[in-house]
Amino acid sequence: MSEQNNGEHNVPTHHVYDWIWQMGKAEGVVPPFCVEVTLNDGNSYYLHSVPDRDEKTLSLVLRIWDFRTITPETMEEIKQNLNKLRSRGELQDNLDKIHPSLDWADIRLNLQNINYVIEWNDRLWPREERPQFGLLKE
Repeated sequence: MSEQNNGEHNVPTHHVYDWIWQMGKAEGVVPPFCVEVTLNDGNSYYLHSVPDRDEKTLSLVLRIWDFRTITPETMEEIKQNLNKLRSRGELQDNLDKIHPSLDWADIRLNLQNINYVIEWNDRLWPREERPQFGLLKE
């Protein structure tokens, strides 16, 4: 972890923390199945967005896709409906059309609770539109 001077005081920076914040803010909703966050307890969740954070404590509010009540059949229907979309803008405007059961929940956690993050490739989020942050060098 390094420090960044924001003009008032030094604020700790952390690449994973900043990357998740940028991913969650970029163009609204992160498509389902694109960014998977795995916690130290082994649970993993797909990122929906990041509505808030606390830089002093390195805490985040992660809005996650809630698949708890989704059956395997419904999951396939959600994936098929997602495949009909051609842009992230369509996703934002058609969340109800993807599936009426698709919902989200908020998790409040500290960065130390995160074991790792996977950014899955997705045609609705081309590389040139993703936030370029952290250790990624082109």
